[in-house]
Amino acid sequence: MRREAGCEHTTHGWFATLDDEVGSLSACLGRHWCWPDPTADCTLWPHGSPHIATLVYIHGFQATGLDYVQGYQYFYRDVDGALEPYPGLKVVLPTAPLRSITAWGGKRTRSWYDYLTDHDGKQEDDLDPESLEEAVRRVHAKLDAEAALLGGPEAVWLGGTSQGAAVVLQAALSYHGQLGGVLATQGHLLTSTPLPANLAEKGMPVRIFNGLDDETMPWKSWVSSTFERLRKSGADVKICVDEGVEHSDEEAEGRWCRTFLAEMWGRLGSFDDEY
Repeated sequence: MRREAGCEHTTHGWFATLDDEVGSLSACLGRHWCWPDPTADCTLWPHGSPHIATLVYIHGFQATGLDYVQGYQYFYRDVDGALEPYPGLKVVLPTAPLRSITAWGGKRTRSWYDYLTDHDGKQEDDLDPESLEEAVRRVHAKLDAEAALLGGPEAVWLGGTSQGAAVVLQAALSYHGQLGGVLATQGHLLTSTPLPANLAEKGMPVRIFNGLDDETMPWKSWVSSTFERLRKSGADVKICVDEGVEHSDEEAEGRWCRTFLAEMWGRLGSFDDEY
């Protein structure tokens, strides 16, 4: 509860312990008093060192940003076998709106866009382009906000999983700035996502991770082929597939996030060992 309060816009309440490793108390007291907003971003704030990089991470279908607050170690680094927070790393965890899903007869659930079909993992589903563009505009606004704080988008990273991976790739490949890196796990590149002509020249790292036992996003039958034009673009694209990993495998997703962050962190020229 303390961690959730510090990462949302919760600003008051009773806590059995007031000091924890993510600075929940200071995060709560530093905000105006209000009741929690379930649609607000959750944020893992950097404490004890300057803010030098941001990861915006987009959850999957029917999930929330809050789900990742308890999985905060997804965004940690391995230091001599122990997981520790990156000094100066801010993680922004947006939550999708509740929306009616056409393929489910109008049932409402949290989703970045509306599905028009449900092929149950057998092939790519049709989607409503307007709802996708709405999600992309929202992501772009968050990237702009973080870039403004950091003096540019080079230390802003964008990642996501499953449906969130599709949104991330659409948003990153249409963003006006030069992001520091892109992570897509357990997802696919949408057929409708255009590739910019200068993608190879931009040199933006794109890292893709999938499990070979994933029946929701089956790699061999059709998901792999969605990335073929990205592979052929000449861009900085690396793809990793793991045996024995099913969809929504939390251990694998956390491992992939940490692998991505370790590489991106190593690219930061502003990192100082004194932190």
